[in-house]
Amino acid sequence: MIVVLDTWSAAVPTMYACKLMRKKYIIRTGGDFLWEAYVERAGEMVLLKDFYATSIGKLSRKERFTFELSGKVLQQCGP
Repeated sequence: MIVVLDTWSAAVPTMYACKLMRKKYIIRTGGDFLWEAYVERAGEMVLLKDFYATSIGKLSRKERFTFELSGKVLQQCGP
């Protein structure tokens, strides 16, 4: 089992490596890369607790890609 300490920059390559090696991985979530990127780009001070309910429709193409791939990474991790 592999422990990943990041939901984006470490988790995405780990997901593919674990598929090749037939290993499982778990993710420690300590923040939200997508929310941070959106707030930085848009300059909109939306709270993390409100972000997914109010701002998903405003994501850029790159942010939508991040959202979809992050979801895949989280779905495929295991205990």
